[in-house]
Parts: sequence; structure tokens; C-alpha cells
Amino acid sequence: MRWPASSSDQFRCERCSTTQVLVDGVLDLLPDAARPASFMQSVMERASIARIYETHLWRRSILVRAATGLSFEQEYALIFEAAAIAGGRVVLDLACGSGPYLRRFALALPRGLAVGLDRSRPMLREARRRAQREGLTNLLLVHADAGDLPFAPNQFDLVNCCAAFHLFPAVDQVLREVRRVLRPGGRLTVAAFRRRPTDLSARFAERRRRVAGVDAFLPSEFAARLERAGFGETHCLHARRAWFLMVATKT
Repeated sequence: MRWPASSSDQFRCERCSTTQVLVDGVLDLLPDAARPASFMQSVMERASIARIYETHLWRRSILVRAATGLSFEQEYALIFEAAAIAGGRVVLDLACGSGPYLRRFALALPRGLAVGLDRSRPMLREARRRAQREGLTNLLLVHADAGDLPFAPNQFDLVNCCAAFHLFPAVDQVLREVRRVLRPGGRLTVAAFRRRPTDLSARFAERRRRVAGVDAFLPSEFAARLERAGFGETHCLHARRAWFLMVATKT
């Protein structure tokens, strides 16, 4: 997928040579037959969860702050500084949810474009509703799968993926896709569940992954995955309690 040269609601898919149009503000590229891969992904498909996702009942809750060791505002400040985006950039917010990061990127890119991709239609509808309420026009919402990104190579200056890598069933495939769509020197920013370097923590993470589809990583393990996928200059921004933040650059 490449962006139109002028303002338009039509997009040309380079893979299938078809023209795709926005429906209710969302570019829908995921077949209806695509089903959630895990229990937690099915939870994220619920409209009730989409409505509360970025409120004090979920992403900004006291429990989440206690588990992650920082507030959402502190997390965003660290990610935004590491992202180092400027005026005319194109960024992808991968697994954007209802858009807490996406809308802030759009505000920071008055001459750029913020693209939000998610496999949950309710999340995308909520993201569109909130963006419209805030008067944001420089963002695009895409219904697609993170393991098969519908974009041409070298499209983005930044890919941000916060609170989702632990939900992906094929992490390494997603990392390869992210690297493909990033421009040389582009950055990936990540927030994900952290596990402790103990056998008990590893067993608990494995059981939770099998039962609920929620994984957890050692920061060093995730950095090694990034290196294998072709990223360099990896830095851990935060690693405390059940959460870590990381930034890496496409080499």
C-alpha cells in the first residue's frame, strides 16, 4: 500500500493491484473469516473494552501503573523522546487500539501522517470516534494483521508498538515485517510485558501464553530477537516490575 499523492479516500494495493476505499473511516484489509488467535485477542474485539481501553479502568488504571512501574504519561514521554519524530514524518502505530498513542503522534505531525493498524474493528471504530472528536485529519486507520503488513517497503520513519507484542502469536514474523516497512535508519519503539530471569517466571509466562495468549519477555531476549530481525542500536528505556520499554533502529 502506498499513500495517494493528494488528499483521497482511495489507496492502491501493490500486492493485489486493486484500489481500496475507506469504509466508515477505516481501510478494511482483513477478511471477515480472520478469527482472533487467542483468548486475549478475542477480548480486544469487544466494543465494551474498546470504550474503556485508554481510561482509568484499563490503560490508565492504578493497577496497570503498579504493575508497570510508571504511569501512562511517563511511558508516553519516554517513547516519544526515543521516537524522535519531527514535522513531516510518516509513522505507524502498530496494534493502535483506540488510539492513545496514535492521536498524539498525529498532533505532533502537522505536516505528516499517523497510520494506526489493528485487527480489532471495535478498537478502530473507537479510535476514529476519538480522532473526530479531537478534530484530527492527518491519520489513517487500517484493519489488518501485524504479521502481514499491507505496506510497501521503506514507508515509515517510525513504527510504534506499545502493549501488543506479548499478544502476537508470531513475534519474529512481526519484527521482520516491521523492519521491511521501516525506512533505513527508522526506529521501532516497544512497550511489552517483562518477565523475571527465573525458572518460575518462565513457567508462568509459558502457561499464560498457552491459556490466554499473553506472553512476556526478558528485555535481553527481546533485544536478541530484534538483532536477529536486522535491527541495531537497541536501547532499553525502562525495565521494572512487569513492563519494559525499548527502542531499536533499522540498520
